[in-house]
Amino acid sequence: MNNLYGLDTNVLVYASFKKFPQHTLAARLIKLITENKIHAAVAWQNLTEYCAVVTNNKNIAQPLSFKEAWQQLSGLLQLGVKVVFPNNTTFAQTETLIKHKPAIKCQQVHDLFLAATFLSNGVKTIITHNKADFTDIKELTVLSTADVI
Repeated sequence: MNNLYGLDTNVLVYASFKKFPQHTLAARLIKLITENKIHAAVAWQNLTEYCAVVTNNKNIAQPLSFKEAWQQLSGLLQLGVKVVFPNNTTFAQTETLIKHKPAIKCQQVHDLFLAATFLSNGVKTIITHNKADFTDIKELTVLSTADVI
């Protein structure tokens, strides 16, 4: 899985809404995925987080319905994006990451668990619009969308 890139949820959100300044880069990344030039994976956590974000009018001025959100994700998965799940090594991987980032709190726990899920599935690189969320995780190569495009 050396050439399999994990996607952060923000990439999926920005690709879905033109109003975000990050939309163009995110949409170009998705296009590269559709052209099979980049092989991508998402964790189950990405799918549920995406639905929570894009259906919430506190995050999105004109949110999607859950059905619309799920249809968008279904379309992405039909393009060949792989879904990875927590497995029997994810907990141990999470414990290892916590040792490097002991002051984790609040929403950071989601990023840590996402990293652990990817790493425990052999995905060693993540593409995100917010590299700072993952910079303390030395086991993971962190790329911005701009780094990949």
